[in-house]
Amino acid sequence: MNHLQDFIRLLLLSAVMVCFTAPEAASQTQASKTSARASASGASVSAPASFTGLDINAASTAAVQIVTPRSTGSGSLHILEDLALVITNRHVVMGHDEIEVHTLHDIFEPARPTYIAALSYYSMEYDFAVYQIVRDMSGNRVSTDQVRRGTHRNGLALQPLTSVETDTPLNRGDRISILSFPGIGDNELVYSQGIISSLKFEEYEGQRLPEFIRTNAEFSPGSSGGIALNSDGLFIGIPTYVRTEEQTGARLGSILSIHMIAAVSEAGNYHTSWNDLYTDVAVQHGLAPRINGEPYFGSHRLRAGFTPDPYQIGITAGGDIDISYLGGDCVGHISQNPDAQLHWSGSSPYLTFKFLPDQQGDDTTLIINAPDGSWYCNDDAHSNTLDPALTFFNPDEGRFDIWVGTFHDGPLISGQLHITELEMAGTDPFAAEAEQGFAAEAEQGFELNPTRLHFQARPSAAILRLTTGFTPDPHTLEATAGGPVSLEEETNYLCAGYAGEAPAVRFDWSGEAHTLQFFFRAHDDLDDATILIRDPEGLYHCNDDVFPGNLNPGLNFNTPLEGRYHIWLGTFREGERAPGQLEISEGYIEEFYFHDDFEDDFYYDEPHTGSGLNWTTDPHFGTINLREGFTPDPHSVQITAGGSNSVRALNLGSGCTGFAATAPDLRLHWSGDTGLLNIFFEANNPGDDTTLIINAPDGSWHCNDDDHSGTLNPQLHFSNPASGQYDIWVGTFHQGESITGMLHISELRSQNPR
Repeated sequence: MNHLQDFIRLLLLSAVMVCFTAPEAASQTQASKTSARASASGASVSAPASFTGLDINAASTAAVQIVTPRSTGSGSLHILEDLALVITNRHVVMGHDEIEVHTLHDIFEPARPTYIAALSYYSMEYDFAVYQIVRDMSGNRVSTDQVRRGTHRNGLALQPLTSVETDTPLNRGDRISILSFPGIGDNELVYSQGIISSLKFEEYEGQRLPEFIRTNAEFSPGSSGGIALNSDGLFIGIPTYVRTEEQTGARLGSILSIHMIAAVSEAGNYHTSWNDLYTDVAVQHGLAPRINGEPYFGSHRLRAGFTPDPYQIGITAGGDIDISYLGGDCVGHISQNPDAQLHWSGSSPYLTFKFLPDQQGDDTTLIINAPDGSWYCNDDAHSNTLDPALTFFNPDEGRFDIWVGTFHDGPLISGQLHITELEMAGTDPFAAEAEQGFAAEAEQGFELNPTRLHFQARPSAAILRLTTGFTPDPHTLEATAGGPVSLEEETNYLCAGYAGEAPAVRFDWSGEAHTLQFFFRAHDDLDDATILIRDPEGLYHCNDDVFPGNLNPGLNFNTPLEGRYHIWLGTFREGERAPGQLEISEGYIEEFYFHDDFEDDFYYDEPHTGSGLNWTTDPHFGTINLREGFTPDPHSVQITAGGSNSVRALNLGSGCTGFAATAPDLRLHWSGDTGLLNIFFEANNPGDDTTLIINAPDGSWHCNDDDHSGTLNPQLHFSNPASGQYDIWVGTFHQGESITGMLHISELRSQNPR
């Protein structure tokens, strides 16, 4: 009897299926690679087997790499009737309703993003989880037959795994093989082999079953959830963890057996929602922090005005619990009981918690459960540090439970927890202003400790993941604005409208982009909506109208941070609902580009038709890399100026005029620390009139027409220039012209156009 198929069938008939949205594959280490490369057309593959009955390449087609917003791991792909399923370790996917499934499209190449899978169920006591494939990376439905035949996205034909029968004995000395995607493998599928070194048995539902298969076969972080096979090529379990003895370096791997997975599933001892992790059951199994536990480094009492300030507590950070299931900025590995507990009393404008490790460069995280039961987390207090900090404004009296985690699952980190009333974490929120008006820029956010907005709650509309270069652009999804929470009250009147407690959308962003735009377009033109976004640093940004005369809100993030964005959609008036579309773009939403007079004829960046200035396209005259002290100075590049785009109509700012091409003429990657970056253009013909337009690393626009006395040549100075990408256009003052000349880049103030 095939117990793997049996247990899945039993479970899926009773489990609640979630059918909505959701690093490391290595070239084989076997000695023989005599078989032909697998074609990309769904052809089956075969190769000589290391053990009797084991075809390594065929088994490899069932190996998948699992990617979540916070981690990567391994898994195995199985087909059951009309269902395509993925089995992995619970700790690989914990807290994620959906995961990316990367498959092999060529047996000797890294895995590629292929599918999205949704949670079916998991065991809290035993470390495994089952997901169902629901769609491809573009959101299209995928048939099980496509997965099986490998015809979808040019994958490999799946060679289904067969599990060992549960009455087949396992013995010390039996040969086994491992297929997985370890982090050290550069996204390649890695094969290793060894023997069964020992077996750990457990009584379960009246049966004596092997729980863990101990082995000397090599696997490492990233291998969790992969495939373990016996010498006949039969599936025996999933690699789960490795123990290492520090003095001798001895290693022993543990594989969760298919016997235990089948028994737990058939008994129905599973969960279908990650919300169950918030229960006492999760605490009992050591999977969740114990809020009322005895703190390891003491219980402390402070009241407003305490001295000395800061108050310091010695703490050793780290533990076995991966706190990322809480979502948001909650990351790292913590102990079950709090590291410290603070009983706070009195009235203070703010209270800051900051952890400083003894060893500079150690990466830690901070997790705090406030007196009202809300969770607050931070990884890095700002972009120039690995040290976490959290500030509570007008902190409630009561108990704060405090954990300090290690970002990586590794050694513990010692340091000092500072508690202070004298400083705030990150950007001063009182100095930050909500950018709500003209151009809707989201460059500066404000800190907030809301009481009714819960970014950790499941979004009401969608969970979405995009990376640089996504298509189609804009990406659109249906959502409804409105709710009972007053954003004015929650943000101290920095934002307007009424929204739901949970965000409408949770959005995970990866990659480098010049800009990232969020725009809500109500179906009814008379509906007045608002938008509030929490960025990956935990700062908030909001907007009412993207520009005067338009009731739809939008926010533009220049050089957007990678990570998670939480998006609330509100209505300006209480009690209203406004259905519409949320649009996300890398710069192609027309409402962000408009005429000086706010007329309805927008002038905007639309690279697909060649209008506007598009910093995402390749420059006409190349990309250069310079750093401080470069020689020769100036660095000169020949350029032909001009184009069809009216720069003045784009309303980029003071002095921005002329006619320029859509793509930049030149891209400069600048690094180093210098007092001046001097950029100017000299036309070959002294009577030719040109303009200069530059988009700086922070997304700001800088322009000049005639800067130097007596010439028609433009010039721009950047004082203490930021490192990063400068996109440079040279325009002509009159439409339809093409003007040749030299663009010069210098660190010397004495260099000027002639």
